[in-house]
Amino acid sequence: AVQVTTADVEFWIENIELHPKVLGILCPVMEGKVTAISMRHMRFPVSDVKCYEIITTSIGRNYTLKVLSWVHNRIPSDEQAGLLIKSAIHNQSIHTLHLDNCFDQTGVNGCRALTTLMT
Repeated sequence: AVQVTTADVEFWIENIELHPKVLGILCPVMEGKVTAISMRHMRFPVSDVKCYEIITTSIGRNYTLKVLSWVHNRIPSDEQAGLLIKSAIHNQSIHTLHLDNCFDQTGVNGCRALTTLMT
């Protein structure tokens, strides 16, 4: 449906585990059509950095994207947090970014990510 629509689309993904094969199909289809993405309570294969690479590449290239919500998706490393933050910065059309409960207090440094966003 997203592939053939000409209207602006808001896309909500919640409570599901996504694998690289699915993301490799889904993310490119959303580029240029989706104005808001909300990803909540997502799970990715534990050792799979590829998922973050696919998602962040798509975020960086989707210049119709105005709102990005990343809620209750634990970011497992500073490297993956950096990918997400850099893609949001690279895409200058995003005017609202929600990062809620995604930085683990023992691992990923949320303060570092916030500093990167603000500078």
